[in-house]
Amino acid sequence: TRDARTNLMYHAWDASRTQFWADTATGLSKNFWARAMGWYVMGVVETLDHLPRTHPGRAAIIRTLQDAADGIARVQDPLTGLWWDVLDAPNRDGNYLEASASAMFTYALAKASRLGYIAPRYRAVAARAMEGMLANLVREAPYGVSLVNVCQVSGLGGSPRRDGSLRDGSYGYYITEPVVSDDYKGVGPMILAALELGR
Repeated sequence: TRDARTNLMYHAWDASRTQFWADTATGLSKNFWARAMGWYVMGVVETLDHLPRTHPGRAAIIRTLQDAADGIARVQDPLTGLWWDVLDAPNRDGNYLEASASAMFTYALAKASRLGYIAPRYRAVAARAMEGMLANLVREAPYGVSLVNVCQVSGLGGSPRRDGSLRDGSYGYYITEPVVSDDYKGVGPMILAALELGR
């Protein structure tokens, strides 16, 4: 799913090239959805904890993580340190700074940097993102604090929804999915990121 020009990863790939959201030539989806890439880099960092150092694929997995870190850092919002829901469309109408992906990237970059999988400079990228989350996405609430701007869900494929629309991977699809507060897909990674940066 990696785009060689940007080092960003498309949301999905269909080997058969038959899904309605897939490009018929490449099988790739149309956009770089932030949380899809967030799940990926978190998963890689966690997998490397358990993958034997002698595993023949370990070096290739680390190179993939290094490429991903490069792509993620390139599209970090220069004003807030956060990431947009559609990664390569900053400030495009309807796009927004998304909490779960920002937290996932923060955690993955901080941990991968600490463990030497990626360059030490990525820890500063992660630290800046945490500052951005605290300044822009954490709000006081009656019960303590609230994490805002979490994409509730975005997926691809399936049957038409009640309104007849399709989960087609278009830009318009991503920006019309519900945005909620305190979803565990954002809160959990933010806690992990805070713990990692606090080590």
